[in-house]
Amino acid sequence: MKKYHKVKRNSKLIARMIESEYTILNPTSGKLYQLNQTASFIWKLLWHPLTCDEITKKISDKFDYPTDKIKRDVSDFIALSLINELLKAT
Repeated sequence: MKKYHKVKRNSKLIARMIESEYTILNPTSGKLYQLNQTASFIWKLLWHPLTCDEITKKISDKFDYPTDKIKRDVSDFIALSLINELLKAT
């Protein structure tokens, strides 16, 4: 993903928080996704389109964790979420 591309939530999904983690249903495919706490935090940030770098910064501002590791995890989450149609590139 190029760093200037932004991603946003797929508005066709149904998402509910259950015990601090999101469960997401794609009603078109019938697939259900369970996000862990980190992915749920990212999901919360994506009310508005953000770049990978913007997401990484928001996470590194909140948590004391190596920025390079955060960026890799964010990139991985975005890539998988785009493949599974949880997110859309803008």
